[in-house]
Amino acid sequence: MERRPLHARRSFEVLPLAQGEYNLNYLITAGSLRLVFRVNIGTQINRKDQVVYEYKALRLLEGSGSPPAYFVDDSRRFFDRGILIMEFLPGEPSITAAIPLWRRRCSHGFTRPRCLRQTTT
Repeated sequence: MERRPLHARRSFEVLPLAQGEYNLNYLITAGSLRLVFRVNIGTQINRKDQVVYEYKALRLLEGSGSPPAYFVDDSRRFFDRGILIMEFLPGEPSITAAIPLWRRRCSHGFTRPRCLRQTTT
């Protein structure tokens, strides 16, 4: 992993990316360097260290195709929220990725338990 300071006498651009339920996401571009700047705004697992938890998970997943995480700060010294900087992976979001698997299988309108029984038999 190459460590390159973003501010090394280069200009950069910051653009908003799609907002998640628990993070605000921004694309930072400086020449060919493209990073995601993530600002944590909530937690789905009731953790005060949510952004550190995400950072550690991304580090564990390195080499699996998930984006490398480069930096995390949960001190709230510079921002009033935890932040994470990770590599940007180009592509388009998939709408089916946001739909639970059981709901994709249940397009006929059955409730979850009935649908699961039908798809497993």
